[in-house]
Amino acid sequence: PAHALCGPALPVAFRLGLMTGVLGGFTPLSAFSLETLELWQNGNAGAAALNIALNLLLSLAACALGLWLARVATA
Repeated sequence: PAHALCGPALPVAFRLGLMTGVLGGFTPLSAFSLETLELWQNGNAGAAALNIALNLLLSLAACALGLWLARVATA
């Protein structure tokens, strides 16, 4: 099962490498997912929810700012 890849039987460095993506593939999303999952599993549901909310809101705000700056620069 997939959860076997995250179990304590594998070295921490291997698990982190696997969860954050091989050679940088999908690294931001994997790192976000790993951090959120670890917060949740450690009993920090509030911090996990805040992590999800802030990542979503700040990424949307950054995207909107980038679009606005591009429009201003090309106007």
